[in-house]
Parts: sequence; C-alpha cells; structure tokens
Amino acid sequence: MKAYLREKITAALAATGITPASPVSFEKPRQAGHGDLTTNIAMLLAKQTGRKSRELAAEIVARLDPDPSLVAAVEVAGPGFINFSFTGNYYLRQLEELVRTGDSYGRSALGKGRKVQVEFVSANPTGPLTVGHGRGAVFGDTIARMLEWTGHEVEREYYFNNAGRQMRILGDSVRHRYLELLGDKVEFPDDYYQGEYIRDIARHLVESDGDRLRAEPAEGKFKEQAETEIFADIKKTLGALGIVFRSFYNEMLPNLFCCKESVPVSVNLTVSIFVTKKTTDSRAKAGQNNCWFCDRQEKTSVVSLKATLDLTRFNRQTISLYG
Repeated sequence: MKAYLREKITAALAATGITPASPVSFEKPRQAGHGDLTTNIAMLLAKQTGRKSRELAAEIVARLDPDPSLVAAVEVAGPGFINFSFTGNYYLRQLEELVRTGDSYGRSALGKGRKVQVEFVSANPTGPLTVGHGRGAVFGDTIARMLEWTGHEVEREYYFNNAGRQMRILGDSVRHRYLELLGDKVEFPDDYYQGEYIRDIARHLVESDGDRLRAEPAEGKFKEQAETEIFADIKKTLGALGIVFRSFYNEMLPNLFCCKESVPVSVNLTVSIFVTKKTTDSRAKAGQNNCWFCDRQEKTSVVSLKATLDLTRFNRQTISLYG
C-alpha cells in the first residue's frame, strides 16, 4: 500500500510541477481516528515551493484519484498532514494473499545482490549470557532473518574482545578457585568473578592437570580454559535459540586476521627484532617518551625470525617461531 500511495502522490506532485527531493514517506498515525497511514510531504515541500503546507496538501489530495476499493478516505489534517483510511476490502485482500502464499508470505528479491552484515550479541567471554544478551540475540537474529527474507546476503557477526583487564581478572579468578580446590588457603577478591561457573572451570582443570598448574600465570592456561568453556556455553545458549554465527571478529586484531569460524587461516610472517642499547635520554627517564629506544645512539644487532600465525576457532593466536 505504501508503494501504491507513494506512486499516486508522486504523480500528483508531478502534475503541479513539483519534484520532491526524497521519496514520499509514511507513518502510522498516533491516534486511530486519524486513519491507517499519514504523510507530511506537503509540510516538507512548503518551504521548497513557497506555498502554505495545508493548501499544498489539499491540492495533492484533489489530484490523487485513489482506487475506492482500497482507500476509503483521504483527509487533510492539522498544518498539512495527509491521512489515509483503508477499506475493509483492502484488508480482506491481504488475508487472501497471506493464505495463498503460505510460508512464503512477504518474501521478495528486494535485496538481491546486496550484502549486509548484522553484528549482535557480541558479549565478551567473561561469563554466561544474561537475559539482556538474550533479548539482543533474538532482536538481532530477527533483523537478519528479515533481511534474508527480502533477498539480502546476510552475515551474522559476533564481535568480541578477549584481552585487557577483565580477561586478566577472569583468568586469575579461575586460578584462585583452582588453588582452593587443591586445598590452598587463598583470599578471593570481591571484584573477581564470583559465579559458580568459575569453580566449574577450575574443577575441570584439576581433573585434567591435577596440581601441575600451581605456578601457571593467570593469563596462561587459566584464561585460555575459561575463554574456551565460556564460549562453548555461549554457543550452546545461542544454539538453543536457533542462532548460529559464522563470523567471530576479535576487535583486538587487524582486519587481516578476521576469520570465519568454518575456515582455518594460517599466516606466515617474517619478524625483524632490533636489539639496541637502552637510551639514557632524560625524556625517557621522565616518562615523556613511550618508546625507550626512539633516541637510541647505537644499534647492536638485528635478528630475523619467521613466524606462523594460526588463527584458531575464536581468533586465539598460536605463534610458533623458528629459524
């Protein structure tokens, strides 16, 4: 109906010598008594034409000539709104179309050939999804499905950050629970992750590694295990909602390293490391220079290493140096 009315209004404007700068838009009136659709096109064109908006609206209505089997009434309201009321026959036609097309109702090729990326959920792997995340998941997937229904090629992306302070706290939270399970007396900080899932992750590490991780740093196996298990739980929760992501993007990595979950990626790098004598420049001592070798006077050696960067399932990096 919007396309039909837009065509009628555009033709009416053309008959008066007016070409709108943008397509005619419609909204549903706030009050039911104002009809089924309304447009403020006359008010938008008033300044362009130098005419009073209500008078312009009346002229548009006089030239519309809508199908009386579809449009029951067209009225000018307020400062220049044009309100449309539909007939009962129009709604019956819509019901007939719905029954006729069945599960294909509303499908179109409107977006054929167009790629769209929908990024949603995007919770960092520090804990289970919340009700708020669930709402965002359903909302985002609904948008993605609607775009697919209209012919768009849709990519669902999960954007996350697995570095920084919160991830360090996550790893250390698991480490503390791990040591507790081994019988050590530890003081668990109040600002650490308190959920039972942390204890579960620590228990799994005790079962698989025993007490061999006592000296392991928080950002080592503890953080890695936590991220792996939390992501698995997130995927399980999303799967229960019928939501599947093919792209997981780590905001800490450059675009080169954005990977698809289903496509393993390996990048070969050559790294040059400049080994230098530390500068004695006073600016560095004062903390005014972020790079302590920026004012170096002597370069002692250059070491070239080859590296293979393996982008694993969730963009975790495994770097092997050789040569």
